[in-house]
Amino acid sequence: AHDTDCTVMVMTTKCKLVQVSMVATTLEATGAATTVMPEKCTGTTAMGSGNDLLGAEVNIKTGLTANTVSNPALTATAADLLFAVGDRLILDWTNIATEGIGLITFEFEPIV
Repeated sequence: AHDTDCTVMVMTTKCKLVQVSMVATTLEATGAATTVMPEKCTGTTAMGSGNDLLGAEVNIKTGLTANTVSNPALTATAADLLFAVGDRLILDWTNIATEGIGLITFEFEPIV
């Protein structure tokens, strides 16, 4: 379970996000709407203030099916999917995840 925004990675090469995959082995069971939104943060942009990378945040209680891989739609803003060296990939959480257990993976293509 997770309950705070966090940096997932800092880019060491220019790349483009092409897919996000999520799978929950245990769904969130609390009444609160617990959501996650991957973001791109540049420079000194604070976590939670970056560019959203998905078309909509994912509710980890109602937006996933246990043990099933989900590929949420990426943002329609193509420029937000392009990362420069030093840009950060952030997970922006809403509310506290207490029971939810799972994995989020990110697939990138290099920009040459």
